[in-house]
Amino acid sequence: MNNELTGRLVWRLYEGVCPVLCSGHGRYIHGSCRCEPGWKGAECNVATTDCELADCNGRGKCADGVCVCNVGFKGDFCEQDRSCSAFSASDTETKKKENRTVE
Repeated sequence: MNNELTGRLVWRLYEGVCPVLCSGHGRYIHGSCRCEPGWKGAECNVATTDCELADCNGRGKCADGVCVCNVGFKGDFCEQDRSCSAFSASDTETKKKENRTVE
């Protein structure tokens, strides 16, 4: 048996024997964890009072389970720069075609 096929067989056996546990705070239904009240995250491993990304990408602070972004940043985890996301890709292409600079 080649390694790729062996890997697939092992993974299939693993899937059948060891179901997703959802950190003990949820149930695995239709391909994802459904968290119990008070828990969130892909694996139900984050209390709702905590942020999924505790440091909010270093661009904000966690308050009551939500990232509050510093000035100039936005997004669920303060991952987006407000100045860069002001234009869509099509806006940028239009500006390039008009030979105008986009800052």
